[in-house]
Amino acid sequence: MQVETVPALAALTAAGLSETARDTIATRAITQLGDTIENIIEKASQASPDVLAGNPSLITDTVAYYQSAADSAVGAAIGAENVDDFYAWAKLNHGAEIKRAMVQQYHTHRTDAYAPLLERYLRQNEPSAAATRAAGLQTFGKGDELVTIDGITATRKALARAGLI
Repeated sequence: MQVETVPALAALTAAGLSETARDTIATRAITQLGDTIENIIEKASQASPDVLAGNPSLITDTVAYYQSAADSAVGAAIGAENVDDFYAWAKLNHGAEIKRAMVQQYHTHRTDAYAPLLERYLRQNEPSAAATRAAGLQTFGKGDELVTIDGITATRKALARAGLI
């Protein structure tokens, strides 16, 4: 698989930001999950003031790029309407694992590190009808709560807990 070039990272490099400073930005963004982007910018600016002083958007663009990629992957798996719930659940119940997934995403430019957390989330929370349909499964019944997989018809919740969807 070809690794995608990250426009925001390329801009940071072109602006003269060292790899160490870029890693500092990413690490602060990841480890300070509750921190504001302004605080991350301030801390990163202290690490590399000459580069970031006039261009804080380089940091916001970088963080936004990774967040957008993660949101797309998570939304594809569980439905876009459940993305915020997933992050809240992951931060509350699996803080270290979500941080590791974010670090892996930063270093590999891939979002597959979220898969184990998504699997756990789906075992505890049913996927939306839209996500179920997007996965190519037929839904029916009131609220599309019933799904048939391999001849088994059950609720989305029961199938998720069984690890079938």
